[in-house]
Amino acid sequence: MASQERPAGTALADRPGPGWASPVVVLPILAFIVNAGIYYLGTKGYKLSYPINLMGGFSLNVSLTPALESVVLALALAWWSGLGAGAAVVAAIMLYVVRLLVTFGWGFLMGQILAILPLSLLTQSTSFYGPLFLQTAVTGASVLLVLAIYEPAFRAWWPWILTLLIWAAGATVLFMLYHDQVIAASYPWLAHAMRAAGFIVLGCYFRPARA
Repeated sequence: MASQERPAGTALADRPGPGWASPVVVLPILAFIVNAGIYYLGTKGYKLSYPINLMGGFSLNVSLTPALESVVLALALAWWSGLGAGAAVVAAIMLYVVRLLVTFGWGFLMGQILAILPLSLLTQSTSFYGPLFLQTAVTGASVLLVLAIYEPAFRAWWPWILTLLIWAAGATVLFMLYHDQVIAASYPWLAHAMRAAGFIVLGCYFRPARA
């Protein structure tokens, strides 16, 4: 793989530089279009997610969003990390499949855990915050794991810490505000914006500082 021939943190030395073509700009815009676009189509009656019932009463929604995000990141690997077309296709498949398997496995595990927890604990208003944070962090880590295979810059700690903080902590805080009725109709759009903010961090590591 072309990306593995460079030392960590030196990717993109020969790729497009700052401006509107920068991954810091392009990736969050594409991510927001994907997430907000699918949400908007869903409000218009288009079925773009398919529930899968798991044990323990847990339901996993298989959505088009992870597939499109995987395509966006694979294109980023091809454009800024110099990945070939064939390798980019494999990367897109891996990004989607690994994320789906991790989501499925985590959902199954949570279903088993929830099945043995007392009802008094499950009915508390704050009982969802922890699982939401962990689920978002785990699925986000699966994305970063695949990116690290192809782009050495993602093998450092900082992109993991910053991205997962934005995705997991951001999603949890927004849900808390929504639950407390601080935000209402704006909640989905803020959630999509928070998701896009994580792609800004990813973009920073697709375009490391040049010498």
